[in-house]
Amino acid sequence: MRFHRLHIALAEIEPPIWRRVEVPSHVNLEELHRIIQAAMGWLDYHLHSFEIGDRRYQLPDEEDAGLDDPPLDERDLTLRELPRGTRFRYEYDFGDSWIHDIRVERVHESDDDLALCSDGARACPPEDCGGVGGYENLLQILSEPEHSEYEETLAWLGGSFDPDAFRLQAVNSALVALYREPPRGPTTRTSHKRVTR
Repeated sequence: MRFHRLHIALAEIEPPIWRRVEVPSHVNLEELHRIIQAAMGWLDYHLHSFEIGDRRYQLPDEEDAGLDDPPLDERDLTLRELPRGTRFRYEYDFGDSWIHDIRVERVHESDDDLALCSDGARACPPEDCGGVGGYENLLQILSEPEHSEYEETLAWLGGSFDPDAFRLQAVNSALVALYREPPRGPTTRTSHKRVTR
């Protein structure tokens, strides 16, 4: 089976937060969205879009019908159409605006049939923390236990958060679960389907 090796990195964050993921080439952008969510550690609470060249792709929405240049349907484009070296962007959560820079590193044959992560670094930021600026502020607060917002922030995070943590086995467990579980996420757009083999 043909696979695309993708390097996915959150933009504007240092040290980098990134994943290297092997994805079946037949996967469309809607399915790739779910793979990125699982690989990065997002919870799929918000809308998303892809930008490839000068084209924007997302799930169809009736509100887009009146636009001069409406987005294209992300279900109509598969990775097969993206050659090695292609660079594109994925935006998650239009409020916090998490931009992911994606690069097709390699197109190759494999005996696998599931998307898997082979490498990565650092934990995904918490959902709804305010984008890059909010995340930097959160890390600053966590680095100062005497900060007036330290306890409140720690409680909001559920008691702990390690920004340097990356657990490859947990990421791959989340990816494998995509093939067994019904999709989750926002319901304001056309219903999602599970990743298919």
